[in-house]
Amino acid sequence: MISGVGGALPAAATGAAVGTMIGGPVGTVAGAGVGIAVGMVARGALDAAYDRLPEGTKLAIEDGFEVVGDGAKLVGDGVAAIGCDPRS
Repeated sequence: MISGVGGALPAAATGAAVGTMIGGPVGTVAGAGVGIAVGMVARGALDAAYDRLPEGTKLAIEDGFEVVGDGAKLVGDGVAAIGCDPRS
């Protein structure tokens, strides 16, 4: 989870910057390519750093993501229960 988000953020920022500098459809394609490469490097670095963390720290991080996910599900369930379900 961390490496996915951590890789996506710099990828999007870099891709947007490159695309803006070049401009037009060529800039969009170039930005996407550069963004993907940056994202892969960032994700690899975050994975390597995460793998070196103590087990207790990894468990705490994973538990935190689980709590956030559970909270988001509860909010979605609450919205659906009051008839504001965007899926319908």
